[in-house]
Amino acid sequence: MHRFESVGATLAILGLAVAIASFYVLLKFREPRWKLEMDNYVGAQIRERLIALVPEDLNITPAEREQLASSEIYRELTGVFWEAVDQNAVLRAHKEHFYSNGIEYSTAIDIFLLCLFFCMCYAIAWLVIRDTFLLYTAGCLISIALIARWIAIPKARRRHLSLSAEQLELLKREMGVFVADRFRQIVLGWRVRGRPGDRVSSGTPKTLAFWKEARVGLPLLTLVALALIAGQKLGLGLGANRSPEVKSGYVTAGKHHKFVAVVFVHGVFGTKEDTWLSRGHGGNFPELLATDPELKDNVDVFTFEYFTPKSGAAPSIVDLANQLRGELDDHHVFEDHEKVAFLAHSMGGIVVRQFLLNHQDRIGKVPMVFFYATPTNGSDLASLAKLASSNPQLRGMVPLEGNDFLQSIQSGWLASDQAKSIASHCAVETLPIFGIMIVSRSSATALCNREIDPFSADHIDIVKPTDREDPRYTRFATALSKEVLNTSSARTSHPAIKILHANKDLQGRLINTSGRSDVLNGLVIPAFQLQADQLVRILSVRLYLSEGDARWNGPWEPTRSDEEQFPIEFFWAARMEISPHETWNTPEFIVQRNRGKPFSRKLSARIKVFYGADKPAVADFTLHNNS
Repeated sequence: MHRFESVGATLAILGLAVAIASFYVLLKFREPRWKLEMDNYVGAQIRERLIALVPEDLNITPAEREQLASSEIYRELTGVFWEAVDQNAVLRAHKEHFYSNGIEYSTAIDIFLLCLFFCMCYAIAWLVIRDTFLLYTAGCLISIALIARWIAIPKARRRHLSLSAEQLELLKREMGVFVADRFRQIVLGWRVRGRPGDRVSSGTPKTLAFWKEARVGLPLLTLVALALIAGQKLGLGLGANRSPEVKSGYVTAGKHHKFVAVVFVHGVFGTKEDTWLSRGHGGNFPELLATDPELKDNVDVFTFEYFTPKSGAAPSIVDLANQLRGELDDHHVFEDHEKVAFLAHSMGGIVVRQFLLNHQDRIGKVPMVFFYATPTNGSDLASLAKLASSNPQLRGMVPLEGNDFLQSIQSGWLASDQAKSIASHCAVETLPIFGIMIVSRSSATALCNREIDPFSADHIDIVKPTDREDPRYTRFATALSKEVLNTSSARTSHPAIKILHANKDLQGRLINTSGRSDVLNGLVIPAFQLQADQLVRILSVRLYLSEGDARWNGPWEPTRSDEEQFPIEFFWAARMEISPHETWNTPEFIVQRNRGKPFSRKLSARIKVFYGADKPAVADFTLHNNS
């Protein structure tokens, strides 16, 4: 996984959820809505029925009734109400039902407010990122909010009003005398004091209540919007999809016919550049390997890249395995090399296993795979990440117990003797990211058959060596030398191929390609023979010629000089096998001059045959022009 674009997005969502929940509680975001409900519905009913308990013999006028309901004296009346409730067991029991329904009532309001809030967040995210998954999520959230607003809240409100009416009736029946006496005292005292008219707030008006909610909600919403936009710009957003344009290829230019090819496969949300690059140090894992003085003569480095967005449509892991096969075939990686080793990070290891199980006929050429923090048994974090991202690749990495895909890979691997014969090295992360271990040790080491390599690195930095002295590099280089380079039968001290006619004079003949009888500018070099003492796959055959300062061209374009005494090189790609003690005749080489100058009668020549050994088979000879 890329740094940590998958973990970062998931933890950002979790952190945002915790922050919103904290703001919701600490800033009492529910209170304006709850107060509005109480003042307009339940509170109005309680106020009306509570004042009706004032004894009739006091002859309360309509004006006094209105004044009692809105002045400070009302607080004293409600105090009597709760005092009476606490003194009676029946009323206390009924109060518990009232409170229980109040919790349901307030929870319905919470659901409405939070779903509405998150709906707006996802809608803003969709406007920024244009991922349909976010739009679908916003639609689901608004649906839940509307159900809460139109069904759950009215139902809880009706129940609350009913319980309130029941409680006041119980109060009148159970504690009517007590309440009447206390109310008489309070009202008479109020009249004696001259009916003071200090008003009690009847609640925030609807418009003000809305703006009170907005004062809390809008800053949070603005913060979320800015976070999403910033995340999009930094590549850390929920759906910050990069372009589907990906490109696999060799790290170095030129021809690639060395003994072994090492194929790098990145993980989910990664790229062939960022995954392997050690920021601040400039180290790049594939380039460090391709330019290693001790390995570069025997190792070609190939990087496989695939489309892995943070959200939205993407190829499945099975599709990625087929893409890997296609890229390897297009670049002739298996055809041009004796051995192929894989270095895989995170989900890349699962892709490699799927590829090898799909093409077990190629396992004979794969002596080693080095898995860096691959979730072979899945990852708990993938279960959480797939809730925040619609990328289907995450579903392939959920824990093994509920993952048929990973179970099939493990079963297939254990059932294949060829797969089990591959040297499977495993590197383990030992440092968490934001307190979370992305891939557990047990998951990272499953199906491994070599010693475990734990590194003091997190899931991202485990494949970012700073230089060739870094253990993250040396462990792989050592394994490559041990498992691949030093064990091959092709790497013997004596050549397995003999070039017949070596050190002998070969006869060439001139041809006229200019149409002029006085200019002979072509030379036909006769065939020579190759013989092998074991089954060998020839990678290429090269012919080097020297004739003073002459320069040549022909059906094979000249490349760099082999040696100073052989300035001209002609390359002929063979890609064929020679059976033991079989003699194979090369075709004739036809070489032409750039200008119509006759060839010398005598040329120095060298033949090199590359077949995966430490050094190619070499034969020097003299070519005579006998035309």
